[in-house]
Amino acid sequence: MTGFVAAMIRHVPNLVGQNLILLFFIDGVLKYRFKNRKRICIIAVALSLLFGVFISLNAVDPFPGEYRVEVGTIRVEDIEVDVDDAEDFPEVSQALLATIMVVVMAVELREKVLRKIAVATFSTSILSEFTMLFSLLHSTVMGFFKDSEMTAFLFIGSMYLFMLMEFLLFYYVAGLRTKYDNTPMPIRILFVAFVFFGLFVSVFTGLLSEDSDTNIRRVITIISLLMVLAGTLIFFYIRAARKERSKLLDVNSANEQLIAAQTEYFEASARADKEIRAIRHDMKNNIQVLSLLLENNEYDKMRDYLDELGENLKSTDVSAHTGDTIADAIIAEKKQKASALGLTLNASGRIKGVEISSVDMCKMLANILDNAIEAASDPALSELSSDIRTITLDFRSTGNFFMMIAANPCSSCPEIKDGQIKTSKKEKDNHGFGIRNISSAAANYGGEVSLNCEPAPYGGNFTIEVMIPVNS
Repeated sequence: MTGFVAAMIRHVPNLVGQNLILLFFIDGVLKYRFKNRKRICIIAVALSLLFGVFISLNAVDPFPGEYRVEVGTIRVEDIEVDVDDAEDFPEVSQALLATIMVVVMAVELREKVLRKIAVATFSTSILSEFTMLFSLLHSTVMGFFKDSEMTAFLFIGSMYLFMLMEFLLFYYVAGLRTKYDNTPMPIRILFVAFVFFGLFVSVFTGLLSEDSDTNIRRVITIISLLMVLAGTLIFFYIRAARKERSKLLDVNSANEQLIAAQTEYFEASARADKEIRAIRHDMKNNIQVLSLLLENNEYDKMRDYLDELGENLKSTDVSAHTGDTIADAIIAEKKQKASALGLTLNASGRIKGVEISSVDMCKMLANILDNAIEAASDPALSELSSDIRTITLDFRSTGNFFMMIAANPCSSCPEIKDGQIKTSKKEKDNHGFGIRNISSAAANYGGEVSLNCEPAPYGGNFTIEVMIPVNS
């Protein structure tokens, strides 16, 4: 029973800790989300307990008494055990548990099938190499105490201390990424890390196998491992700094667009106000002219006169009345731009149930309308009627969602893949630019973006829909 308890103390916490760190690594550091965090954590703990108990039941009592820690090995009376084997359960069981965890994580990840497999496989391997680095660091540090009597539980306690250090490293990186770079780590970077850490650990452990017990070698080993861990931190810091810089540039660009839209809006409002005052001033004369035409039964001239008045009144409508001043300003500016290109922009509905910042509203609405105007003004559509060369923008609210829907004609339907537009070089300017910014802004409010294009005789009808949960 003593051997079983000792084996349980050694294996079970280690397995539970490493699997939970793996889940935190994927979710917190790499930013790949699970469908249900609680469920995947329960599964990981259950599997760890099951394998831990199984290994403990089949383990030979590894701690019959006290032992000395020596470089590369742990001497237990007359039994010599490799350090790597002392910190993990048997190789076959380790491979089996790792495989099961990869499958479970792949099922639970919110990604496409190939990305699920890549993320689960690469992340498991990368964390395994990280754990190996901390194990090497632990065993090297323990080598300084080779002349001191230590109990097995003290050694295992220090092992768990290094596991805590590993978690704290990831916790810091996760906080850094949440603040500055809260996006999934690209698969290509995961692949590079997978190759780098695999090669480094292989080469480094090969060098350690050479016969040398000097303290200088231990110091060099510790410094080398710390440099690798520090390099990892520096990489994430630089990436976060670059993301923050990119975010600031996006904000500055959005602010510039916003200022331009507001300027155009206020200028248009001033012109409209002047025109309204002119119409009011001439209203008496207009009534007299209409009365005279009516008395003389000149209905055709009367109709033409009313049409002219109607056009003047239509020009005073500077924007849609969405209930959001920023949106009104953006729509007014884009209406002027569309009109100059012979297009019509119609907006309807009101913005309610959500509170969207000025910058995010500009990033979404300005990019949506710019893309729509770019596509609808294609020279290939210039011969179409004005009814077709129309851009519609609609704001809708349901009990649970606020929707922003825009539709426009296009000369050809772009290829839509994974929520993004993939176009050829000839067509890439039509829709692709800005879609990522729209998705990024919508994601700040838990929203999603969907794209669709229906074929038409002249090309297609493109639709983009932004759906954001309403405030509770």
